[in-house]
Amino acid sequence: MPWQGPLEKRAVFRARKWVSGLVHDMAALEGNPFTFPEVQTLVDGVTVGGHKVSDEQQALHIVEAWQSVLKQVAHGTFSLTRETFFALPSPSPVVRL
Repeated sequence: MPWQGPLEKRAVFRARKWVSGLVHDMAALEGNPFTFPEVQTLVDGVTVGGHKVSDEQQALHIVEAWQSVLKQVAHGTFSLTRETFFALPSPSPVVRL
């Protein structure tokens, strides 16, 4: 049964509002040159010119991962497991243990 309490709904709502900032920060830690406004544009589904395709794909993978996590949390199916972690889109190559 999904979590549908007011606190959980509020947390998911706030996290969705913060996705652009989270994606920007995570991409910057990976050395991605996208600015915050450019990341906001990508999150809205619009491409941004003047960057390498690999940088754009990296940011989009981070967006997909956050959207996946938020969807699972909203439906009450999220569980922090090894399988969940490795099922998320990776911004860069990952060594699977």
